Amino acid sequence: MDLGYLYGLICSMYGAIEDWKKREVSDFLWLSLLWIGVIVHAIYSKNLLLFFIEVFAISFITLSVKYEELNRFFYMGILLFLLSFILFKSYFALSFLLFYLVGVFLYYTNFMGGGDCKFLIGLSYLKGMFFTFIIFLNAILFVIPYCIIILLINIKNKNYKGMKLKNLPLLLIALKKDVKDVRKFESIMGDDENLSLIPKINEEIENGKNKYKGKVWVTPQLPFLVFIFLSYVLYIIYPFPVILKIIELIVKSHF
Repeated sequence: MDLGYLYGLICSMYGAIEDWKKREVSDFLWLSLLWIGVIVHAIYSKNLLLFFIEVFAISFITLSVKYEELNRFFYMGILLFLLSFILFKSYFALSFLLFYLVGVFLYYTNFMGGGDCKFLIGLSYLKGMFFTFIIFLNAILFVIPYCIIILLINIKNKNYKGMKLKNLPLLLIALKKDVKDVRKFESIMGDDENLSLIPKINEEIENGKNKYKGKVWVTPQLPFLVFIFLSYVLYIIYPFPVILKIIELIVKSHF
């Protein structure tokens, strides 16, 4: 168990607690993954120029996060990571860039919250893209029991009645309740007339409440860092994507 893994485990545990309580985590968490990462990488690579380029990259990113008026510094950090990859074929710089794109996609498509995406970006630089990919895939695996529970509740309450065929997947991720009863950590997906299969997890709750009256479909904002922490622990036992292994076993059993 190397230093990078151990620090990532500690951060994922702390982040899981924060995410469970508040559904948000401090920027310190993912920024610290970057700073610890650059130190750990320097110990093994011993390339001073690479070290300084990536230190400057992380410094620009940190400043952009801490001071809103310096938010454009973030792109300077991105460019320096790109330079690091071009000049030195830095695997960790490439990992950062790749998961930055993944994080942007997941955030703006409302599949994940900002804190979760940032953690994955930080982790990718600390431990690399392949490790982060395994952690991410296994974290998704822990979402499945939640979906099954939601489905059973919907079947029990007969919420499927009158639903259009295209909206049936909603039964796996959302519950029906009065708009007045929507809680802080829930996202409104619409009413029976106007439904979205993608949770608007990055939309303010009050904005959603003002749009609808009566019954609405809502989905909890999942504390995904909890699943990331569980995935981290699972990695100790089985350092491979479990979900791919399950798919492989299913395919082999049928063919």
